[in-house]
Amino acid sequence: MSSKAIKVNHLVLAQTFRMLQAGPVTAQALANATGVHVVTAQDWLRALKAENILPARIRGSRPSPAQDRR
Repeated sequence: MSSKAIKVNHLVLAQTFRMLQAGPVTAQALANATGVHVVTAQDWLRALKAENILPARIRGSRPSPAQDRR
């Protein structure tokens, strides 16, 4: 991860975790609920996925062909 410091409002962070606890979310839904830009929401979800905090498949992402066959 980048060493660049990013200031995140504590309420936005809490809203993000609440949404993630409730179930899978899309970056667009996260952006709409918290007011962050959709690119920021995508970056957060990618970072959480990279750190194995989120499952490999995030709702709204396209499944691999192997997942389609299940």
